[in-house]
Amino acid sequence: MAFMIPDSCPSKATQGEKRLYRLLQDHLPDDFTVWYEPEIDGRYPDFTLLADTFGLLTLETKGWYPAHLSRVTDHDVELLITIVDPENWTTS
Repeated sequence: MAFMIPDSCPSKATQGEKRLYRLLQDHLPDDFTVWYEPEIDGRYPDFTLLADTFGLLTLETKGWYPAHLSRVTDHDVELLITIVDPENWTTS
């Protein structure tokens, strides 16, 4: 189990962040340290992981499901958009 900082996921986290927090905590080996929203040069990435055998990885979590995506490539992600009201659009 990874060492998590903080030791529990904050209530302000999104559902996707909470899910990823649990997955990282439960499935990474003991030699991993995972920070949730550390401050790095004035920025706050969702997760930063560090392990001697792995290196450093920063993750930004998105709460998208496959049904929300119209196209994904190595460089782009296109979301399906439903325009209900041009001033108040939402993703479908």
